[in-house]
Amino acid sequence: MKSKRILPAAFCVLWAAALCFPQVARLVLVRAHVVSWESFSERFENRHPAQRPSLRKSSPRHVEGKDYGRGLEAWYNDAFPWRTELIRFQRKISFHWLKTPSGRDVPGRGEWIFRRGGDWPELDDYLGAFELTPGELSDWLALFEGRREWAAAIGSRYLAMPSPVKAQVRWQELYPAIRRHRGVNVAAQVRKALEASPARDDVLFADDDFLAAFEGGREVFFDADHHPCAYGEWLLYNRINRRLAEIFPDRVRSPFPWYDDPPPAVLAGKEPGCWLERGGDGLRLDISSPGETQDDDGVPPTSRRFPYTNVATVREGGGLSILMAHDSYMRFTLASWRRPNGSVRFPFAQGVGRVRAHIFQRFSRGFLEDMTRDEIPDVLIEQFPECRLDASARKHLDPIIRAAAAFGRAADPEPNRVPQPGERIVVRMVLEDVRADDPAKNPAAVLRSGNRELGRRPVYPGVKRAVFLGPVEWPDGVLSVTLEGGTASSTNLVWRIAGP
Repeated sequence: MKSKRILPAAFCVLWAAALCFPQVARLVLVRAHVVSWESFSERFENRHPAQRPSLRKSSPRHVEGKDYGRGLEAWYNDAFPWRTELIRFQRKISFHWLKTPSGRDVPGRGEWIFRRGGDWPELDDYLGAFELTPGELSDWLALFEGRREWAAAIGSRYLAMPSPVKAQVRWQELYPAIRRHRGVNVAAQVRKALEASPARDDVLFADDDFLAAFEGGREVFFDADHHPCAYGEWLLYNRINRRLAEIFPDRVRSPFPWYDDPPPAVLAGKEPGCWLERGGDGLRLDISSPGETQDDDGVPPTSRRFPYTNVATVREGGGLSILMAHDSYMRFTLASWRRPNGSVRFPFAQGVGRVRAHIFQRFSRGFLEDMTRDEIPDVLIEQFPECRLDASARKHLDPIIRAAAAFGRAADPEPNRVPQPGERIVVRMVLEDVRADDPAKNPAAVLRSGNRELGRRPVYPGVKRAVFLGPVEWPDGVLSVTLEGGTASSTNLVWRIAGP
């Protein structure tokens, strides 16, 4: 009878000791200055640790009944004092010794890691898994050309940057079983299709810059992470800066220089420049941008540990205004992003005065219309990884952007030439100071010929709106545009002969 009570008690004691031993052992080693108390490395896991739940209703972490157990388990798993070491040890055995893929991660040579599938299919793309059909390539051309034409109509400039991914630049680190099966990636397919497109110079590829830098002895990617390292991130901004200098030669004066050994004036913040951050983990891109500050009134910082989402910066003296939608490529190694709220800087060239940057955002027409309601940026920049140049272009298209692309490809009518009845035309309508009669409804721009309606498009209220329509048949009459459900100070209309 006594033994029946001793065994459960011994089991409980042993189990409690097993749970407490790692914490006690770690505490002893911390006090002996052998290790530091780092149970959860945010840099290693790229997420925030679970918080300890509470049963007190006054606590912000209060959870009910059955959820408490799950919350407590998640907290203990993240607070386990040997967590990072154990994960790294398991990863080293499975990943680096046995060379076994783990989930979406595929090991390369040495410490190199590549990704497959999901939203970052760089290895799939390397192997040529995404062969675009003529229709899919046509959709990408329509998207780039339509955005370019739409932006030009409101007085802006559209730039797209499909950024390099690691497998295309550091392919030498892939194992031969993968490396020798290289296919044609989607970026190469789209670049070839763009050769005869008017948008070819405004779709910025930085692969050549990355390859040239690597061949010159520079590392451009992290080995265990999919992001570019500090020098690679500088290359992305430098590619944009060079194009801005070509478009605005009188306004953009020079790109941001890179310094291996920055002069004292740059280190003191008196002259612009970029360099590898001294101290810290030595992986961040440090920036000196005299007169630049984070504008909290433009895009308020978030309450997260870093100003993680939407950021605005402004420079003394003004200059070009930029609206940028991008992913973590454009911020991951910026040292200023890792510092307290209000300190973000971007290495855009001198002559850029204001930047609004929206992370993990892709341009949609609704987003663009909302962001240009009261003020038109000089430049619209959309950055995303080149492995997403897949069959998804169609989901980013809408009728107005398609019609804008058709307008850009169309020919201006010859002087004094009147189209024949039934001949197809495309139409651009630019409306100034659009206001809605009902704030809950957008007005509609209606194309007419006499009493005949040829087509209509919704119009967002704003200082300047561009609406494209067509192709439609020439009505053999005078064209006009009216606004239903709202007013506009002017409604400029231009038509062209539709292409085949």
